[in-house]
Amino acid sequence: MIHMSNTRQYIYNMINNIKLKWTTFEYNFGWPNYIWLFDSWLAKAAIGIPIVGYLILFNDSVAGHLTFEKLTHGSVDWSLVPQHYRLRLVYFGLVFLGIANFLYIARRPYVMKLGTSEWKYISHLLERATLHDFIQLNGAIKNGDANITVHGKYYDAEWDAFLVQSGGKGKVAAFTPNFNQAKLTHESLLKSILIETYARESRKRRFSLCAAIFFGLLGLFLLMIPSLDLFIRVLSVIFSPIIGNNSATIN
Repeated sequence: MIHMSNTRQYIYNMINNIKLKWTTFEYNFGWPNYIWLFDSWLAKAAIGIPIVGYLILFNDSVAGHLTFEKLTHGSVDWSLVPQHYRLRLVYFGLVFLGIANFLYIARRPYVMKLGTSEWKYISHLLERATLHDFIQLNGAIKNGDANITVHGKYYDAEWDAFLVQSGGKGKVAAFTPNFNQAKLTHESLLKSILIETYARESRKRRFSLCAAIFFGLLGLFLLMIPSLDLFIRVLSVIFSPIIGNNSATIN
């Protein structure tokens, strides 16, 4: 009975651990975490490959440069893929990376266009956003669903003080409303608004995000195969003579 109880407790703990990890992954699953896949120089360049790719796919002179015959001196005992597949793998790998980059450009949330990371977004909005922009962001937070982060739980009194100082609400005889000064005075409040907005918006369009991740990873995998093949061919040139000489000595 004790053994069965321990087994059930182990299974229960394992299930809870899986649920916790899944909840954590789901919470953090957003576009900013995959910028390295969508917005690299390779992904940006790959978007043009489908247009010009057919010009090189069956070009014998280009294909000849990818045989590595000079590098390997034509003597290769080990290889991963046949020579005529290597250029095709590079081509389709770049095509899939181009698709991932296109999905990123076309389907990324609007906040990603203003900043590919949280701090870039905050810096951009603190510098260029108008009072009307902040009023809209505050309204979206207050009228939306549950907050994504603790930063969305700021006090209304602090927001009202910002509005008064910036000239968006009420009249204060002691000073002339100044938006720039209000931004400096209430910078912590505005950062909280921007952090909450970025966290909420960057988690949208997750189906498009999944599709972009799929094509991006598939493209990298296809590009990795020719690189691994070259590595194996170089090892073949280096170690095949050694292995062959050792075998001859033993015989």
